[in-house]
Amino acid sequence: MAEIADAPLVLIVEDEPATRTLLAGYFHNAGFLVAEAENGRQTREALLRQPPDLVLLDIELPDEDGFSIAKSIRETSNVGIIIVTNRAGEDDRVFGLETG
Repeated sequence: MAEIADAPLVLIVEDEPATRTLLAGYFHNAGFLVAEAENGRQTREALLRQPPDLVLLDIELPDEDGFSIAKSIRETSNVGIIIVTNRAGEDDRVFGLETG
């Protein structure tokens, strides 16, 4: 088994505490390092602190649209981005794919 310092880092961006905690627990139990953010400001700070290997990104954040964060991430990184949302519209899925 890999040392914890060698484990991939997942950044979970979710404003709902229960959902964020649940996702963080799943990834932690699977052996990943986990960083958490509840808004755009915290997300940008976390990205500067330590670039993650994967970003789980809610698109409905209180201070910034997740799509704008995905676009910003994509301008400087090829990190994997998984959009986490309860929106089910085809337009949102297409925009997410085009953005990140």
